[in-house]
Amino acid sequence: MVASAPGGRFPFRFGLALPTSGPFSEPDVIFEFADVAERLGYDDVWVNDHLTFDWDQRVTAPVGSIDAIEDQEPNFFESVTTAAALLGRFQRIGVAIGGLALPLRDPRWLAKQLTSLHELTGRRLTVAPAIGMIQRSFEIMQIPFERRGRLFDEYLAAFHALCFSDPPVSFEGATIAFERANFYPRPNGLRLLLAGEGERVLERTAKWSHGWLTSYPELGAYATKVRKLRELALSLGRDPDDVDTAVLAFISIAETRERAIEMGGPSLAWRFGTLERGLTVSIVGTPAKAVDGLIAMHQAGVRYVHLRPVTSDARAWKEMVQWIAADVLPSVRQITVTV
Repeated sequence: MVASAPGGRFPFRFGLALPTSGPFSEPDVIFEFADVAERLGYDDVWVNDHLTFDWDQRVTAPVGSIDAIEDQEPNFFESVTTAAALLGRFQRIGVAIGGLALPLRDPRWLAKQLTSLHELTGRRLTVAPAIGMIQRSFEIMQIPFERRGRLFDEYLAAFHALCFSDPPVSFEGATIAFERANFYPRPNGLRLLLAGEGERVLERTAKWSHGWLTSYPELGAYATKVRKLRELALSLGRDPDDVDTAVLAFISIAETRERAIEMGGPSLAWRFGTLERGLTVSIVGTPAKAVDGLIAMHQAGVRYVHLRPVTSDARAWKEMVQWIAADVLPSVRQITVTV
């Protein structure tokens, strides 16, 4: 049985991960991939966020299969400055920052940076803060890892007040406070998603943000969480149809399912522990099967998919995203626009 849940009043949209870390993480490749995504009509490109990035973390990169790892340095380009470079270079495509570790940043400076960036570059920015999961980053910043949940709640409340309340804005929290702050420019259309997996992120989303971003969900459990999120939004006086729902998903398509598994299977098995688990939460197979998989996501309540193609080199990545744009997404959009 196909999992189902009502979704918001959003068209089905699609973004692409950029190699801001991992085997393809070089400036020329980042910009080349963004150019391809813009020309092919994807809605956004995504950058991810870490402070420190060790050699063994290259295999967790958003772009590139595990067999693409060689002897590259573990580059990791900072998310806000990379977003600024992309927004300045490209004129149409949106840029999204996924999993931005909010407890590592002062929300006052972050609000100022992001609202300025959004307004200076045509209002195309999306930001998806997260609690932060890399303990080493907290150690380097001398921020207690065990306090990150409390810091996230406080910083999110402050960030929301600065970005989405009419100035002057006052705020008092356990660690930061300010009175009658006049923060300009005001961000018109800045999209705030909250990234995370558990019950707490649903509560935070219903209270503070425009939508929820989660990673690699099983659709049955996901549909249940979407219904819960809508109930929480309604209990706070919000229209549930105004709450966006976004997911990350790996994708590997080829002429046959066997070839798609050959290309993406080792990476998925490593990432998820078993190949079976990886295939359950990823889109793997022919273009027709990819259409079916994305429609199933839409039926489960998903309204945005952040796609992460699994390829062993840059040429194969470009070929796959072109194939997805030509033979997968038009069919998906045609079917889901009437649902």
